Amino acid sequence: MDINAINRAQKVYNIYNNQNSRNGARASRSQENKDSISLSEAGEEYSLALKSIRKGPDVNESKIEELKDKVQNNTYYVETDKLADKILGSFNKGI
Repeated sequence: MDINAINRAQKVYNIYNNQNSRNGARASRSQENKDSISLSEAGEEYSLALKSIRKGPDVNESKIEELKDKVQNNTYYVETDKLADKILGSFNKGI
């Protein structure tokens, strides 16, 4: 039996165990120092409101049906003064 081989194997084993024990300590420290986030009460309310909006319908179906009926029956009226004001207002914002 080669005693030097046993000593070398023991050294490798010791080095391996030392590295594992250090890595274990690092892992436990990193678990203790995890980042966290907390929302304010206003942030939580905003989050709940956003979730409820996303659950709702994307469009107002009754309004769409009303507009379709008006267009088909030639009763849809565009208030040209309001339309012109909005168009000019959008140009003024760009300046």
